[in-house]
Amino acid sequence: MKVGDLVRFKDASSWADQGHGSFKHLDGSLALVMGKCRCPSGNPMVVAVIDGQIHTFNRAYFEVINESR
Repeated sequence: MKVGDLVRFKDASSWADQGHGSFKHLDGSLALVMGKCRCPSGNPMVVAVIDGQIHTFNRAYFEVINESR
């Protein structure tokens, strides 16, 4: 996953498998990767635009739809 990729948000929160995810309102939304970083604990994070707003989530919350070249 890199800057410019088109990705889909997938709710990977702890209750998502039971249908009670923390981010159900974003689940399935398309996003554009704007940047990458690491949180203080070292986990890889993705900065993305979803529905016109900038969000930062762990990369596990995204699946690549179309890779930029």
